Amino acid sequence: LKARAYGSYLLRLVQRGDLGDIELDDGRRTHRWADQDRRFLLLWVLAEAVQRHGEEPAWVDDETLRVAIWGRRQAEGLSASTLSKLIHDTRVMLGRDGIDGLFIEKRRGRTRLRLAPDAIQLRS
Repeated sequence: LKARAYGSYLLRLVQRGDLGDIELDDGRRTHRWADQDRRFLLLWVLAEAVQRHGEEPAWVDDETLRVAIWGRRQAEGLSASTLSKLIHDTRVMLGRDGIDGLFIEKRRGRTRLRLAPDAIQLRS
């Protein structure tokens, strides 16, 4: 598992209805982004996959991810680049606070978080 590169990160996701808060402790301080919607859902789905798969790489295919974030009906009309843009925008948001957003790893047709299961906390 390549999570060691991001070994000091602790990702906390707090679900609040349709929105959610993203918190990331980078070992120096805790960064918080409140009232996120699609970015929160992206991280939540990927984080659940990590917790389900344990130490195995927890890849989520693009179609599953799009449906989980936008819903089946809306996902059908989305271009493939919409998911890539969401991932890019999430990395930019993290980067503004000095966090290396490449722990969100995107490959052709699939995405994963490069974090260990114990580096993720989900609260609903």
